[in-house]
Amino acid sequence: MNDPRLNLFVDAHCFDEEYQGSATFIRQVYTIFQSYQNIHIHLGAYDIENLKKEFPGDNFTFIKYKSRSTFIRLFYDIPRIIRKYRIDYAHYQYIMPFFGNCRSIVTMHDVLFMEWPDDFPFFYRISRKYLFRRAARKADIVTTVSGYSKYSIIKNFRLDEEKNCCHP
Repeated sequence: MNDPRLNLFVDAHCFDEEYQGSATFIRQVYTIFQSYQNIHIHLGAYDIENLKKEFPGDNFTFIKYKSRSTFIRLFYDIPRIIRKYRIDYAHYQYIMPFFGNCRSIVTMHDVLFMEWPDDFPFFYRISRKYLFRRAARKADIVTTVSGYSKYSIIKNFRLDEEKNCCHP
């Protein structure tokens, strides 16, 4: 019998790295969602022991990535997880895989490299502009953390606010 719950996958690789705002955002959002019995949350990271400390509760499945490599995560681990666990929605921070078979949510905290280009290296700006814009345009839902960031993302990536659902 099929599980009637919504299967939600969260790319939680930010918990493998030095602590940052993305980790705080994910922890706060999914700590609230874990009480919803109709949603099952799958969290992916390399260091799942750290995830287990951050997300106590019964409504989580912890999935260990094969490698810390961004390339392997985006091109192998996440597409495999989406298929294996029959994920309905996948939530990413800034960048999403180039292929996947489910609906997607992308959160972007800011695009400061576009607002203040002189403060960022050239290759960083070029690569992030392509990857972030692609994710923002392809995602079913785009979220951000403030009205300023919402305006900046819409303006710099030329998004249709109604179509792309950019929510502060």
